[in-house]
Amino acid sequence: MEILRPLQKHIISQIIDNYNGDLPFHLYFNQLMKKNRNWGSKDRKLYRHFAFQYFRLGKFVHQFENTAAVIDFISCNDFSESVNIEQIFPYPDIISKKINHQSWSKGMLYQRPIYLAVNKKYSNKLLPFLKDSNIEYTELNELLIQLPYDTSCQKIIENGWAWIMDVASQKIIDKVDIREYASVWDCCSGAGGKSLFLKNKFNFKWSLTCSDIRANIINNLKKRFQLLGFSMPNLLQKDLTIELLGNDLFDIVIADVPCSGSGTWGRNPENLLKFNLVEIETFAKLQKKIVTHAIHSLKLGGELFYMTCSVFEMENEMNRDFFINQLGLEFIEDAYSFLNDKESDYLYMAKFKKIKV
Repeated sequence: MEILRPLQKHIISQIIDNYNGDLPFHLYFNQLMKKNRNWGSKDRKLYRHFAFQYFRLGKFVHQFENTAAVIDFISCNDFSESVNIEQIFPYPDIISKKINHQSWSKGMLYQRPIYLAVNKKYSNKLLPFLKDSNIEYTELNELLIQLPYDTSCQKIIENGWAWIMDVASQKIIDKVDIREYASVWDCCSGAGGKSLFLKNKFNFKWSLTCSDIRANIINNLKKRFQLLGFSMPNLLQKDLTIELLGNDLFDIVIADVPCSGSGTWGRNPENLLKFNLVEIETFAKLQKKIVTHAIHSLKLGGELFYMTCSVFEMENEMNRDFFINQLGLEFIEDAYSFLNDKESDYLYMAKFKKIKV
């Protein structure tokens, strides 16, 4: 609990009220810091802390008269004792039945740690650097490091020693088993975190194609592969909601589709507060289109790995059933990946086999 001065409370309220959601909050806040260089380091830390605590309350903030009243509540109360957990996201019926709504909601109140996927080529450099820099860390396995949430990773990333990747993402992509000479298509690759993980894990001969609808994201992927020293995949810009890939066929298709992002709200709580329920159905329809087009490029007998960072049944289990019943895919298994409610994202994965053309 921390008592704020009136000016501090006013500034925090203004920061929150003027945030429109066009940028991730941390980028928006960085812009504010550049405009307000008179803010001291303690002020910046305080303002950021209270803003993020505000977002972590989710829909619970609607019970207050205004932002200033929420700030007063945060400064005078212990979250774990005073928040109505059920009101953080008061829609339990749309969350997967495999997820405990109350535990998931309570997890929103906690800042997630940082996780690093360690580049095998430089595993002998990262740990000595962390020790020499007096950075607290936990080695979860030889290629997975946990750091405190406020750790600066700039030098680690710039040297290509590791990349930031949540433990849930690492655990879910680790379920993809690639055989020698296999062909793999990461059809919604984003900046390539999961493809990087696979390149780091499997060092025998196999081919990788990555595609995304956004040219700037493909360019980011290219830079990351270069920085980390991995061989460059075949890169394509494709909109799979309206077109097929072409004539190439793959042994494995990874469809880490655009989604609500609800499984990452503990890390990006501003998205929890501004989320509109109507968006779930929009994402579910988009996901169906992408997979329907993507499996045209999957070999008969090939494997589809459908992934989301969502906790919603409509994006996960209901889509799983659609792929089985409408696309003729054979269902193999599905699972949610997370470390615990306080320390990781939530990811969903369903594995299928293509049994007919």
